[in-house]
Amino acid sequence: MSGVPRAPDHLSEAAAEEWNRVAPDLVKRQILNETALTTLAHYCMASAQAREADKSIAKHGLLIETPAGPKSNPAVRMQTQYLEIARRYAIELGITPSSRSRKGLSGREESRGNDAADLGL
Repeated sequence: MSGVPRAPDHLSEAAAEEWNRVAPDLVKRQILNETALTTLAHYCMASAQAREADKSIAKHGLLIETPAGPKSNPAVRMQTQYLEIARRYAIELGITPSSRSRKGLSGREESRGNDAADLGL
């Protein structure tokens, strides 16, 4: 893939910002290709949704008042879910430090010239 692809139009502003932050590095490391674009979009959407939940938590707190008394803010559960989804996509894309150390995600050629050894055989 040559150049950084533009963020899809359907992404929210926050998701598009994440795309613009992450995509250049993925292109530079030669990880982003046509088949990974949807994965990147899903990562960006989940990351943006986690940030929206964070805004709600910041505004309303961890607990909210209800007629039955205080209860956990539903945004906390949503944030946890979206962070987990984003984490899974980040691993797939080689965005996390530990996933970058996996073979093929650092952007460097790491072949030892021994296919059987590379497969752990």
